[in-house]
Amino acid sequence: MKPQTELAALAAWILISLGLFTPGLMLLGGTLLPTPSVDAQLITNTVISLCIFLLPTFFLPSGKAAWSRISQPLPAKYRKPKHSFTILGLSLLVLLLAQLLYMGIIVLAQKLGYPVQDAVEARL
Repeated sequence: MKPQTELAALAAWILISLGLFTPGLMLLGGTLLPTPSVDAQLITNTVISLCIFLLPTFFLPSGKAAWSRISQPLPAKYRKPKHSFTILGLSLLVLLLAQLLYMGIIVLAQKLGYPVQDAVEARL
């Protein structure tokens, strides 16, 4: 498939997904729970994102090629446990620092007098 055709198919899939799947999932999520919770909204958003962005990679040629490249083994020098633990450790460190920065910004904003509240929780 030509790249232009593949791009057009992906754009059509996203439009169809946004037009059909999103309202259906949101309606289903809203009718199953008497009061929608933040967790239900997060799960609905995750499913919608997976339907829109992940599913096409299994069907479009460039997505299939990308999955086959991901599943190929790493070069020998990167297969050592040391590298895996280094990557895992750095990932956890970045997540921790991001959370600390987020909490620090919230505390600073509250000390400066700005009302800080999560927009989703404020709506419920």
